[in-house]
Amino acid sequence: MRFEKKLTIRIPEGVEFSMPVADPLVRGMALLVDFAFKIMASTLLSVIFFFVTGLFGDLALSLWMICSFLVTLFYPVFFEWHWRGQTPGKRIFKLRVVDSRGLNLNFSQILIRNLLRLVDMLPAAYVCGGTVALCSRLGQRLGDIAAGTVVVSARTVVIPDLDALRPTQYNSLRDYAHLTARVRQLTSPEEALLIANAILRREQLEPTARLSVFRALRIHFEQKAGYPEKITAGMSDEQYLRNIADALFCSKS
Repeated sequence: MRFEKKLTIRIPEGVEFSMPVADPLVRGMALLVDFAFKIMASTLLSVIFFFVTGLFGDLALSLWMICSFLVTLFYPVFFEWHWRGQTPGKRIFKLRVVDSRGLNLNFSQILIRNLLRLVDMLPAAYVCGGTVALCSRLGQRLGDIAAGTVVVSARTVVIPDLDALRPTQYNSLRDYAHLTARVRQLTSPEEALLIANAILRREQLEPTARLSVFRALRIHFEQKAGYPEKITAGMSDEQYLRNIADALFCSKS
């Protein structure tokens, strides 16, 4: 049976975008890959402490047990924070942890969802967390529910025609490389696809609807980007979005 749950996020400006919730089977395979990486890390620690045991005895054994526990607990915390919601296993299977409201994922959410992993694992083999996830509308285990997160499919976004996304005028946003880098960092693949589709399908929209969509998207990205008002004040909404799309898809800076 095909898994077709979706996370639909409606930003304050009224624009909606959807992300497919991760298939439990794929999520389980990613978990097994991460488990294998944890075993390798713990094994490496055991080898290191094996050579130290002769010098420090019980102290080395205690350190090994502590480090193995920390690897198990903080392995996903480290990678999900530095890889924006992905661990090695999730990256291989193209999954990502996201905020269920469409906000930027913060460290406390990552910490909470992984600390509660100990509860989700009870009584064994993720029986508790797996049962809750299967019953949840968005496939959330207890850790996800507490942290307000969802694991979604992060399939690569394919844009059919990058030339159509290029601005018709000089993109003055490129003069602010640090802000452009910030936009690229904070924009999810789904948001990038949303802005690309709005531009590529502009002729399919009624003029009034087109203006509303472009205006809503501009407000959303203005809050995200923070470009100086002096360079954006005279831009039309469409030109602003083309400049943003250029920063996301075409800019080499």
